[in-house]
Amino acid sequence: MRHATTLEKVPGQTDLERELTPLGHSQAVTAGLWLKEKKLVPDLILCSPAVRTQSTLAGVLAGLGVSVPVQTEKDIYHGDEEDLMHLLETVDASVQTLLYIGHNPTIGYFANALTQRRVSFSPATILDLVPKEEDATGKATSTFHLQERFIAPVDSF
Repeated sequence: MRHATTLEKVPGQTDLERELTPLGHSQAVTAGLWLKEKKLVPDLILCSPAVRTQSTLAGVLAGLGVSVPVQTEKDIYHGDEEDLMHLLETVDASVQTLLYIGHNPTIGYFANALTQRRVSFSPATILDLVPKEEDATGKATSTFHLQERFIAPVDSF
């Protein structure tokens, strides 16, 4: 998931401190409601430490209406798609549904690497990626396929 719609950076503010707009707060809750409706309640959420992702996380959790374990991971903010892949590889095998909340362009590059296709992320977009089944030769043509996509409404507030 990419964070929801943010305010522009103001003078003296760091990029880490950027906040959500009122629309962004609404998008985050709507995203959580969508996850709940689709029965995609995460077993674990990995989230960037940036204010906008933490605020998106709060809205998603409000929409889900349940408590979910959360790990704040600086590599989601500072890293690249290889760092996100490393985080994925270190997640406990008992986690069946994992949610990343991150930033463009890295989250898009990561999704591209997982699906072997170009995908785009407007604010508060969620991609539901599912591991691919092996083909007849026992090899997968890519790691994951895109099952569903949530694109937050831009006029809901």
